[in-house]
Amino acid sequence: MTSDLFAPAPGLRILVEGSRDARRHFCAEYGAALDRGTGPPAIVDVRVTFGNARDRAVAERGRGGHKTVGWSVTLGEPAVHPLTVRIGLSGRPRRFALSLVQGFVVEPLVSMAAARAGLVLLPAGALVVSGGAVILLGRSGVGKTSVVARVLAAGRPALGDDQVLLDGKGAVYPWPRRLRVYPDLRVTAPAWGTRSPVTMRSSVVFPAPLAPTSATLAPSPTRNDTSSSSTRPSGSSKRTPATST
Repeated sequence: MTSDLFAPAPGLRILVEGSRDARRHFCAEYGAALDRGTGPPAIVDVRVTFGNARDRAVAERGRGGHKTVGWSVTLGEPAVHPLTVRIGLSGRPRRFALSLVQGFVVEPLVSMAAARAGLVLLPAGALVVSGGAVILLGRSGVGKTSVVARVLAAGRPALGDDQVLLDGKGAVYPWPRRLRVYPDLRVTAPAWGTRSPVTMRSSVVFPAPLAPTSATLAPSPTRNDTSSSSTRPSGSSKRTPATST
């Protein structure tokens, strides 16, 4: 069975194996962290195997679905290294199913593995500012992606619009996932409004991991700051400095 290995941060390795469609999806999502085997042998922390929903190896321990797609999930023992999951998919379009299990199954498992490696997979956006990082905190819909899109459109680097990795020394690592594009981005980030969704999703800049540094934590701006026509919930605009440990 063919596979792809991703290394988003020191001490964290994700192996994806199975169908060509599944591997193509995760290479598009996590391609910036693809491990091409040029370094020392990697210890795999998370092993994700994709099969058919009818595969007998995929036990009926967990099932889910949404609209036209479904999935079944078998998790390995949590005390065993590496953490493993076997996922069977059904329905079409397959890309829709892969996107859902990525968010509902794969990345929560990666978050557990990250914690074991002394990392936090933080649900936040992050910008590169003066050699350090500004972390944008806020729930879904408050404008993290809009801020990151504006920064990218201005030619400045970003570490991600939805998640980043932090370690105990204050180092910030980009979470190598494509930009999430929503219809209102044409209003909240006009400089990107004329680009196609494919172009926008592939344009996030992922620089090298930052050295341990002090960080500024900033709640995402209110949607009123970025779009007067939006009715999505807004968050606080107060900025709170925080020093990493």
